[in-house]
Amino acid sequence: MADAKPEAEAWRTQTGAALDRAFIDHAVTEHEKTIALFESEAKDGSDAELKAWAGKTLPTLREHLKAAQDLRSKLQTTNQ
Repeated sequence: MADAKPEAEAWRTQTGAALDRAFIDHAVTEHEKTIALFESEAKDGSDAELKAWAGKTLPTLREHLKAAQDLRSKLQTTNQ
């Protein structure tokens, strides 16, 4: 992703809890974006094989998003 580099560069100055929060926020945001793309492809894609693969992959992406969200919630309550 073109916009990932500046954000990744900013992480170089962070440590500890701030780095943890920045990383998990990034993971949640990127999973949300990816899921939206896969949902679009699964619904409206023109290539049947790709459309099927996107639909098949969505549950795993949603599991990953849920895990990232759960971790973010734990970080927010333990690293205030």
